[in-house]
Amino acid sequence: MGACTSTKQKRYEIVRTLMPYKVHIMAIIWPKNQHNLFDFESSSYAVKEIEVDFSAQLATVDKELVALTKSEWARNSIEIANIILNEQQAQIHSISQQQDHKLWAVLKSEANQFQSIDYWDLKIGDIVKLGRVRMQLLEYAFMTPCDEATQYQDEQEEEIQTISDVASCRICFSSKASEINPLISPCKCEGSVKYIHLECLQKWIGIQLKIKQGDHFIQYLFKRLDCEICKFTFRNTYTFQDKSYSVLKLPKPKSSYITFKVTNDDKSKEAMIYVVEIGEKTELKIGRVPDCDIKLRDISVSRSHAMLKLIPTNKHTLDNPDYTIRVQDCKSKFGTLVLAQDEDLLIIPEDGKSPILFQTGRVLLQCVQKKKLTQKPAYKHPDNVVLIQIETKPQLDQQEQMQDSFVTHDELTAGDIIISNSQNPQKPQPIEDVKEDSICDER
Repeated sequence: MGACTSTKQKRYEIVRTLMPYKVHIMAIIWPKNQHNLFDFESSSYAVKEIEVDFSAQLATVDKELVALTKSEWARNSIEIANIILNEQQAQIHSISQQQDHKLWAVLKSEANQFQSIDYWDLKIGDIVKLGRVRMQLLEYAFMTPCDEATQYQDEQEEEIQTISDVASCRICFSSKASEINPLISPCKCEGSVKYIHLECLQKWIGIQLKIKQGDHFIQYLFKRLDCEICKFTFRNTYTFQDKSYSVLKLPKPKSSYITFKVTNDDKSKEAMIYVVEIGEKTELKIGRVPDCDIKLRDISVSRSHAMLKLIPTNKHTLDNPDYTIRVQDCKSKFGTLVLAQDEDLLIIPEDGKSPILFQTGRVLLQCVQKKKLTQKPAYKHPDNVVLIQIETKPQLDQQEQMQDSFVTHDELTAGDIIISNSQNPQKPQPIEDVKEDSICDER
């Protein structure tokens, strides 16, 4: 069990629960405030190292790195991460809800000398950051020539049932509904305008899209999509009983493809769906120059920034192709980062195992779990940092994420969706507070 210690520090008592091990933390701080980026080609950065044996909030104070308990605070401090220690393991977690200040795992390349993971195998929903640009993997499909020939066959619409009650679509006024085209409540509207057909909503959103098409890609540009009545921002997907309903209905390419949602942290409300056809390629180059397979026109993106590699899985056959989508950095200036959503990424490794380099804002963090050789506390505050004991910490300014909501979904309740006439529309419920993660988006 951890032991409790109480020491006198700057006129107040510090109470910490100490662990039988410690975590060595190295912070690399880039001094320039440039869109919360870190220049991996620069050598003008400050390195700070501390060791902690208790759960703490890491913060920078001027040029110092400090570990704070819940009752400690320092003026001009910028909180960057939580270190959580228990008897079993140590973990690192984000503090801020702003995308750029969350924890991003840095993919190692020859452009930086810091140890980290060499690549990351993407899953649906994973977000990659290249400079100021965020790319979220939305969808992919690997097809054989036979699949391509039948790709555009029309689906058979299932039996449509008419709802006998007053519920009807606020666009087409029809009360018909089916599992493929249900009546849903996607916003905060109530009464006669509560429900809308999924397909009617898809058509309305489709009108808002700008389309740009190339030889092997299609770009769909859109702005923040709000309900015109209640101003609630629509989600990308809604789920009900493990079934997902997407409000974006985009034509599928004839061959194998990968779909990303692309956003930028320039405070723009505009986002882009980027559909790239793979063809027979097994590598796709991402960068700023015209010969890249995925072209990102942002000055913070390197000319040749990152690479996507298709790695055959154990299930892969010629008749049933199946690949893992692997992302690697290509000596980029501002690095290739992966949003640390996977629990395995957040576990701090023991000494001797490969560490992971994280970025949060302009700070790089690398943590390693080590054995304690003595029972003395591992950490002491820097003498030049003045700390204050408080009961409640000041709330961080949570900046609205104009483009982040598109990465999330809402779970529909039974009263928010009508599929067949066996359902009775629920009575209108009082409008409740909703989540702040809206569909503009991510990164």
